[in-house]
Amino acid sequence: MRLAKGPRPWTIWVFAAAFLGAALLNFVSQISNLETVQKVYELQMPWEGWSRDWTIVAVSARLSIALIPIALIVFSAVRFARWLVTALAAFNLLELAQKIVTWMSVEGVSLQYLAEPALIVIAGLWLWSPSADRYFAQKEPVDANIFE
Repeated sequence: MRLAKGPRPWTIWVFAAAFLGAALLNFVSQISNLETVQKVYELQMPWEGWSRDWTIVAVSARLSIALIPIALIVFSAVRFARWLVTALAAFNLLELAQKIVTWMSVEGVSLQYLAEPALIVIAGLWLWSPSADRYFAQKEPVDANIFE
C-alpha cells in the first residue's frame, strides 16, 4: 500500500471529520446505553457469553472498524475505501429517510437521532467532489529497482 503524496484537499478532511463524528456519536450513544445495547446484541448475535464487558469490547470494535476507511482514504487514497464509504452512505440515506419520518411522527425524538446517518451521507458525498477526484487519481510511483 502506498501513502498519498502532497497535501490533502479540504474535502478529504471534511469527509474524515464527518465520518469520525458519526462514528463517535454512535460510540458515545452505545457506551451510555450499555444495557440496551447488550440486549440488542443478544438478540442479533445469540451467544450465552454476552456480558457488560463483551458489549464494551463489541462497541469499541465498531469504533475501530469505522476508523479503517478514514485511515485508508486520508493516508493512502484507496479507491476501494471510497466505494465502500459510498455504499455505506447510500444505505444510510435510506435509513435517514426512515428516521426523518419517525422523527416527524413521534414526539420527544431529538435531532441527535438524525445526526449519525446524516453525517455518513455528508461524508460520502464529499468523496465525489472534483478535488477529491484529483486526490484519488494520483498515480502510484514506479520503483525501477524493485527486482534488484
